[in-house]
Amino acid sequence: MPQPIITLLTDFGLSDSYVGVMKGVMLQINPNLKFVDITHEIPQGDIKRTAFRLFTAYKYFPKQTIHLVVVDPGVGTKRHPIIVETPDYYFVGPDNGIFSWIYSEENFKVYKINVNQLMAVNGQQTISNTFHGRDIFAPTSARLSLGTGPEAMGKQLSKWVAFKLPTPVRKIGTRHGMFLQGKVIDIDRFGNLITNISRTQCRNTIYRVPCGSEVTSPLHKFEIKIGNYVIRKLKTSYEGTSPIAIFGSSGFLEISLSNGNCANFLHAKPETKITIRISK
Repeated sequence: MPQPIITLLTDFGLSDSYVGVMKGVMLQINPNLKFVDITHEIPQGDIKRTAFRLFTAYKYFPKQTIHLVVVDPGVGTKRHPIIVETPDYYFVGPDNGIFSWIYSEENFKVYKINVNQLMAVNGQQTISNTFHGRDIFAPTSARLSLGTGPEAMGKQLSKWVAFKLPTPVRKIGTRHGMFLQGKVIDIDRFGNLITNISRTQCRNTIYRVPCGSEVTSPLHKFEIKIGNYVIRKLKTSYEGTSPIAIFGSSGFLEISLSNGNCANFLHAKPETKITIRISK
C-alpha cells in the first residue's frame, strides 16, 4: 500500500513551532505518513491567495493525497471546520473560502467535522480556540490517511463558503477595438505579477489570434497595459531588461522582469488592474 501523503499549506511561516506541532499530532495517529510542505509563507490571513496557490498545486500529487490547508483568520468563531471530498483528493481546513477554486474545478462533497466525535476518538479533553490546525484539522487529516471516510467524521453540508472567482471582463469598444479587463491575483517571490487572465481566455475570448507565441500580426494592434506601462508582445521565455508578458506555468498571464522584481518596478500589488486591448 502506498505511503499516505498529507500536504500542508499555511500562513504560519517557519520561525514558530506551529507546523512542526501539527506534524507531530498526525504522526502520533499514523506514524507512516509522508508530509509535503507546499508553502507556509502565505501572506497572513490572505484567503484568496491561499485558494489560488492551492489550485495551482493540488493536481500534481498522487491520487488520495490529503491537502491540509490552514489559513484561518476566523479561528475560534462559528465558521465550520470541513472536509472536502473529490474523486481523487481530500481537502481539510476552515470553511472560509479557501477551497473556492477547487469547487470551480471538481465534483465534490463537503462535510462538517464533528468536533465532539473527533475529541472522543482521539481522547482529547479540550479544543484550543486559537489553534484548530493542531486540535481539529491535523487529527482529521491523519484519520483520513488511515482510511476513515469523511462521512464517518461529520455530516454532509448543502451550503459552504465560496467567493466569486476573479473573472476578467470583456469589453467591445466602437472606436478602440476589443478589451479584456483583468487584475493581478498573486505575486510570487520573484516579483512576477500573476493575473486572472488564462491562456484559454486570451486565445478564445478576446481576439482569436495565437497566444502561445509573440503576437506580431500586421492586422492587429496588440497591447497589455498595467498602470502606465504598455507591453506590445507576448514572450515565450523570461528575457530582456524590460517587463514582459508571458504565460507562466500556472496557465495564467504573468507580467515579469528578468533578473528583477516586476512588482517593485511597476509598483503593482494584488488587485492592480491590467488591460489587454487589440484593434486593427
